[in-house]
Amino acid sequence: MSSIGPQLPPGLETKVDDSASDSDSGESDSDIIGPKPPSSFEAISSASSAALSIERRQLVMKRKLEDMGEEKPQGRETWMLELPDEKRSLLGLGPRKFKTKNLTDKDKDRSCWTDTPADKARKEKDADHTEKRKEPPNPEDIAASARDKRLQKIADKCNAKRTESLLELHKRGISLPDNAAAEKVSSASFSESDSSSEDEKAKRKRRRKEKKALKKLKKELKKCEREEKGKKSKSRVNEKSKKKKKSDVTPAVTERVREMLAKNIETAHLDAIHDVKIDPSGTVLASCSSDGSVRLTDVQSSRVLDVLQIHTAPVWSVSWAPPVYGNLLASGSYCGKAVIWSSLPGPNWKFSPLYEYQHGCSVNCVAWTPAQAKCASLAAACSDGVVAILNRRADGSGFEVDKIVGAHGVACAAVSWSPTGEELVSGGFDNLVKIWRREKSWVDVAVLNGHAGWVRDVQWCPVNNNTLASCSDDDQVKIWEASDPSHATWTCKTIDFKDKGTPWHVSWSLCGTLLAVSSGEGTVTLLKKSTDGSGEWFHISKSERDKMTAKSSSADVAHVQAMQQ
Repeated sequence: MSSIGPQLPPGLETKVDDSASDSDSGESDSDIIGPKPPSSFEAISSASSAALSIERRQLVMKRKLEDMGEEKPQGRETWMLELPDEKRSLLGLGPRKFKTKNLTDKDKDRSCWTDTPADKARKEKDADHTEKRKEPPNPEDIAASARDKRLQKIADKCNAKRTESLLELHKRGISLPDNAAAEKVSSASFSESDSSSEDEKAKRKRRRKEKKALKKLKKELKKCEREEKGKKSKSRVNEKSKKKKKSDVTPAVTERVREMLAKNIETAHLDAIHDVKIDPSGTVLASCSSDGSVRLTDVQSSRVLDVLQIHTAPVWSVSWAPPVYGNLLASGSYCGKAVIWSSLPGPNWKFSPLYEYQHGCSVNCVAWTPAQAKCASLAAACSDGVVAILNRRADGSGFEVDKIVGAHGVACAAVSWSPTGEELVSGGFDNLVKIWRREKSWVDVAVLNGHAGWVRDVQWCPVNNNTLASCSDDDQVKIWEASDPSHATWTCKTIDFKDKGTPWHVSWSLCGTLLAVSSGEGTVTLLKKSTDGSGEWFHISKSERDKMTAKSSSADVAHVQAMQQ
C-alpha cells in the first residue's frame, strides 16, 4: 500500500522495537506515519478553487462599479503648472514688479493661485449672476456722490499749502469801499515769516489772527454795503414820493408788515398739523393736528393761549365765525364730531364747547357762513357723502341740524359758502364740484364735472359771487366763473401743478385778487389773474412777491397800526 507523508528508510522498518509496535498497534493498524489526509481531499480542493474564482470575479466587478480599476499614477494637472493670467505680466525675463500701495481688491485676492478650473467657472458664474441682479443706480445717490466729490475738491483746495496768507488773498480779491476800511485792513494785516522757521503753534496762532481779522473786515464791508443800499433806497423813495402823491406810510410800518408775513409761529403740537386759521382780528392762530387737539396761539409771541381737547381722533379742519356771530370757533374731526366752541368772558382767550354735533363718520371740513348771511350756519362735509348744516336758532338757544343726504356718491371733502350765504359749493371723492342753493330745501343748481381725480378743496371767492376755485388729485387747480346770474352754467380756467406736486388746499385773499395754493411738495404758490383782458391766471414769481410785499396796500398797513395800538 502506498503511503502519503514522511516514511522510514527501508533498512529500519525491520528493526522496529516490538514493544513500540505493540503500543502503537492499538491506536492504528495502518502503516502510515503522520497525519492522515481526508479521503475526500480532491473534492475539497476543487470546491475551494471554485470559491476563490467566484470571489476573484466578485472583486473585479466591485472595482469596476466603484471605478476602482487599475490605480493611475498620481500627477500634477496643467493648471497647477501654469501661472495665473493676472501674474504672467509681472514675471518674466525683465525686472520683477511689485505693488507696494494702492492695491485694488483684485490685487489683494490671492485665491487665483489655488483656484481649480471648476472654482474659476463657479466664480465667473456668480459674478455674472450678481451683475444681472445689480439694480440701476439711484439718481439721488449719484447726485450725493457728485456733491461729495465737489466738496472734497473744495476741501483739498482749502487744505493745500498757500504761498500767501488769507488776509492777503482777501485783500487782493475784494475792493474796499473807502480809505477808512483800507487803513483798517492795512493795520490788521500780519507779516508772514518763513514757514519753515516757524513751529506748528506759531502757525496756528497766526492763522487764528488772520481769521479774526477777516471776520472783522467782512462785517465792516457788509455794514458799509448796507449803509450805501439804505442811502440809495431812501433817495429813491424820496424821488417817488415827490413825483407821485401816496399815503404817508413809514418804512418802519412796511418793514413790520414784511416781518409779520414771514413770521414762524410755534404751535407746540405733538403730531402733523392739518389746518390753520387766523381769527378776524389777526392776533390769534387756531390750529388742529393729528394729536386730537385744537391749539390757540398768539401770533406775536407764539405763546399758547388755550388747548381745546374734546376730540378722540385727528382733527381735520377749524373755522372762525364772523365777529357779528360772536367769538365762535368750529372744529371737525375723524371721530365724527363737529364741535362749536365759545370764548369765556375775559381777555384771556379761553374757550369751552358750546354745541356738539355727532355724525356717524369722519367730519372732513367745517365752514361758517359770511357776515352778510341771514343767519349763522355751519356747514360740515362728511365722509359718507352727506353735508350737514347747523343753523343757529333766532333766540340763540341752540342749533338745528339740516342735511343734504347723498350730496356726493363717495365722500365729501370740502365745503365753502358764497359771499351772500345763500349758496354752498362742495367737492367730493366722486371727482365732482356741486353748487347748492338754499330754498325750501337744498337743491343742486349745477354740477361741475372737470376734474379727473378726487376733489381735495373748494373755495368761493369772498368778494365775487360768480367765481370759485377747486383743486384735485389730478394735479390741477381750476378757477370756475359763472356764465349767467342763475349759476346754472360755468366755465373754468385750468392751472397745471404737475411740476409742483398735488395741490391740497386753496385760499383767496381778502380782496379776491390772489389765490394761494399749497401743494404736497411743501410749497405755497400764488396765482394772479392777468389784467390784459384775456382772463388767464399765472404764477407769481419770487421777485414779484417781494415787490408786492414792499408795496403793501394802505389797508394792510392800517390794519397793522391798529393792532399795534
